[in-house]
Amino acid sequence: MLLLLASILLGPSLSQSWRTFFHVVGIAFIAVALTSPISEFFQFETLSKYMGILRGAQDSGIIHIFRSRLEDGESFQKAIENEFAQSNKVLLAGIAFPRIFHNPPLPKPIDEKMFNHNIPIKILLLDPDGEAAKERAKIEIKIRRGTIADIRGSIESFRLILTQRAESLGIKNINSENVNDIIKKINMEVHLYDFAPIAFIIMTERSLFLEQYHFGRSPNVRSGECIGGRTPVVQFGAHALTYKIIGKHFDYIWENKSRDITMQLLVNNNQSVG
Repeated sequence: MLLLLASILLGPSLSQSWRTFFHVVGIAFIAVALTSPISEFFQFETLSKYMGILRGAQDSGIIHIFRSRLEDGESFQKAIENEFAQSNKVLLAGIAFPRIFHNPPLPKPIDEKMFNHNIPIKILLLDPDGEAAKERAKIEIKIRRGTIADIRGSIESFRLILTQRAESLGIKNINSENVNDIIKKINMEVHLYDFAPIAFIIMTERSLFLEQYHFGRSPNVRSGECIGGRTPVVQFGAHALTYKIIGKHFDYIWENKSRDITMQLLVNNNQSVG
C-alpha cells in the first residue's frame, strides 16, 4: 500500500521504470492483503474437513485405509505379513485367496504361521459347486483361470497346509475314525459357504482387514477381469466395535451357514473337494 502511495506522490520525480515498479508491487501487496483472509478461510475449511475424517477414523478404531488390494498391493501385502508375524490366531473369509496362497513359497511371516500347528486357523471359502459361486462366475467371465478354478486352487493350497501340519506332528495314517482327534491337534479347519459373498476378511487377535464384496463392475474393468480387490480395505484395531461385530459375523457363518470339509481334505487327500 505504501509503495503504491509512494509511486503516486513521487511520480513526477521518478523515472517511468521506477513508477511502474512501485505501482505494480503496491498493487500486488494490496491483492495479497485482500485475498489472504479468503485463502486462510479455505485452508481452514479444508483442514477442518480432514480433521473430521481423522477424528472419525480414530473414533472408529481404524488403523489404516488401503485404496484397494490392487492399487496398494505392495503396502497391503506388507501389512498382512506384519500382522501374521505378530499373530497367534488367524481367521480368513472370502471367495478365494489366489494372491496370498497360490504362489509358494509363501512369504516367511505367513509361512511360519500357516504351517505352525500351534496357531489356530479357521478358513471360510465360497463353495465352488454352490449356486453363489456359479453366479459369481457369470459376472467374472473366464478371468485368468476362472472364479471356480481360483476357489479350487485355494482349497488345494489349504489341503497341502493341513497335510503338512499333520506330518509335522508325526501323523501319517488318517482315516474317518481318528480324524476328529487329529483335527484338534492340527488346529486348522476349512469350511465352505454358499451365499452371495459379503466381505473379504483377514482377522488376527490384533487387527481386522475388511473389504466389502460387491457385484458391481468398475468402468475401467474389462469384460472377463476380476471385479474384486478394487474397493478400499479398512484395517481396524482389536479395540474397534467393527472388529467385535465382524468376529461375531464370522462365528455365525462358521456355526450356522457353512459346512466343514476339513475331514474330507485330510482323508481324501488326492480327491477334489466340492
